[in-house]
Amino acid sequence: MFKKINPFSKSIVTFCLWLTALLLSACIPVAGLSGSYRYVLSGINIVLPIAGGLFSFGSIGLLIGALWLLKIFFLSLPITIGIPSACAMLSWASTRQGSKQKMLNFAINALLPAMCMAVFMLHPTAQAACTYALYWLIPIVIYMVNRTNNSLLLALQSTFVAHAVGSIMWLFLIPMTAAQWLALIPVVALERLSIAVLAAGLFTIIRMASSLITATQGQLHKENEL
Repeated sequence: MFKKINPFSKSIVTFCLWLTALLLSACIPVAGLSGSYRYVLSGINIVLPIAGGLFSFGSIGLLIGALWLLKIFFLSLPITIGIPSACAMLSWASTRQGSKQKMLNFAINALLPAMCMAVFMLHPTAQAACTYALYWLIPIVIYMVNRTNNSLLLALQSTFVAHAVGSIMWLFLIPMTAAQWLALIPVVALERLSIAVLAAGLFTIIRMASSLITATQGQLHKENEL
C-alpha cells in the first residue's frame, strides 16, 4: 500500500549531506558585512545558494519557507530577513533548462540586478558611488554567456544576485555615505569571490559524495542478494 522509502536514494543522501553542511556552517562566521562589526556573513551564505542546484523547485520553496520560519521562532531575523539568500537559491535553480526556468532565469539573473543598479545609481547618496553597482553586471554577463554547466560561474552569479538585493535593502535601512560605499569595493571583491569558490567546491563535493554513497550502497545491496 505504501511505497517503501529507500534511505540511501540519491535525493535523500544529497539532502542529508547538504543539511549537515548547513548545520555546521551556521557556526562559522566568514566576514563582516558592509564593514559593520554588528553583522557578519556566516557559512550559511555559502551553503544555502547551492540548494538551488541540488533540489527541485518545490523542495527549494519548502526550504525557503522552513528556514524563514525557523529564523522567526528560534533565532532572530537578520536585517535583510533572508531575502538575498532566497534570491541566491532561485538564481542557481533558474539556470535549469525549461520554459518556466528560462523566464525566472531572465527575471532573477538579468532583470533583478539591472533594477538594483538603477535604484542604486538614482539614490541621492549612493549615486556618487555608482561604480559600486557595476558589480551587478556580473550576473547579467553570466546570464548572457549561459554556461549552466559551470558551477563556479553559477556560484558567482548567485552570490552577486544576493549581493545586489542585500545592498539595496541595506541602502534604505542603514545610512551610509558615498565614501563608505566606495571603500567597500575591494572588500566585496574578496568576499564574493571567496563565497563563490567555496560554494562551487562544496556543490561539487556533495554531488560526488552523494553519487559515491549511493553507488556503494547499491553494490552492497546486490552482493547481499547473491
